Amino acid sequence: MNRLTLPLLLVSVVALSTCASGPSITIEERVPDLELLVAADSNDFIAHYNLGVGYLTKERYPEAMASFETAAELNPALWYAFFAMYCTAYAQDEALYEESIAALPDSALSPSIATVNGYLERAVAIHPFFDWRLSTILLPEDPLGSMSGPSRDIYRVLYNALAKGFREFSLGYYAKAEQSLTRTLDILPDYQEAYQIRGLARALQNNYDGAIQDFQTVITSVDSLKSERILPVEINTHELHYLVGHAYHAQNNWTAARAAFQRTLEEQFGYYMAHYQLALLHRKEGNLAEALQELDAALFAAPDDPILNVEYGGVLIRMSRPREAVPYFERTIAAHPSYALPYFNLAYALEEAGQTEAAQEAYRSFLARASPIRHERMWDIAAAKTGGS
Repeated sequence: MNRLTLPLLLVSVVALSTCASGPSITIEERVPDLELLVAADSNDFIAHYNLGVGYLTKERYPEAMASFETAAELNPALWYAFFAMYCTAYAQDEALYEESIAALPDSALSPSIATVNGYLERAVAIHPFFDWRLSTILLPEDPLGSMSGPSRDIYRVLYNALAKGFREFSLGYYAKAEQSLTRTLDILPDYQEAYQIRGLARALQNNYDGAIQDFQTVITSVDSLKSERILPVEINTHELHYLVGHAYHAQNNWTAARAAFQRTLEEQFGYYMAHYQLALLHRKEGNLAEALQELDAALFAAPDDPILNVEYGGVLIRMSRPREAVPYFERTIAAHPSYALPYFNLAYALEEAGQTEAAQEAYRSFLARASPIRHERMWDIAAAKTGGS
């Protein structure tokens, strides 16, 4: 995904009220109230995320980053925590942000830039259709700045049609963004980034047919440029195929989704989350051996990824191979000791393997790290297994 290469502004208030449906606008809460929620359940990753947003609105960047990092440690699959870390890191270091969008960034800052951009890449890899409202900290109040004269008048027309759409998209006004970007494309029908952002706006409104059409338009254009040996700039078609796959998956069109994810891998075999998505499709269809093959390919590229290891262990359990599943959960626990889910899965695998005492200890470890609110069903099972200990 191309990130927003725009100067910094202020953050909008986006907090999570549930973990099931993703971010949603809530009434802004006072930071002390959010701190009390964290104190009441220190394992509640949503509470830590919301506290981070509270700090962010007060421009308390180090505390915001610490809260988002804790949320991600408690749940490494929490894509919006990684996106918030990306936004916060650049918000607290404007010089680093400006260097990150420079044509030739300072090589001394390259490792820091790579780390921050890695947060966004992680968020997109986990969930490519997500709420972008926190990115308002990367929006300009007036993108034209001090520009004057005839050039400003020309760019003002484009701003009204294009930058307005980008701004509305980042503010979470997806229907308005779609309308503005459609007007942009009426003026500039070859502006590929407008198709990409409009496609995301459509996907975020559950208009997956429209999203697929926009992504495919860009893919067709880029393929045409490639055939003419014209190198496109900053457009990675494997990422677009990945988006198309997710859109088809959201429609339960598994055949088309599989084809899109396979095309992703044809263009970028190391794009390991496409292997993961194919594994999920195979698992849903009961093709467990094929799911393991795809997970093997994904783990080759990212052997320590917690999502991949937990999924691999889960497939082995479904195949009645619990002993073989144990190392995958243990590997995740070693890398992410605060992550509750693998402890529960480990306990189940050990129990199925007949290792009752070890299973009991794993259940207790789960209870020590889980949130009774966010892990209610698993919490109840683990508590019953251990007598509430």
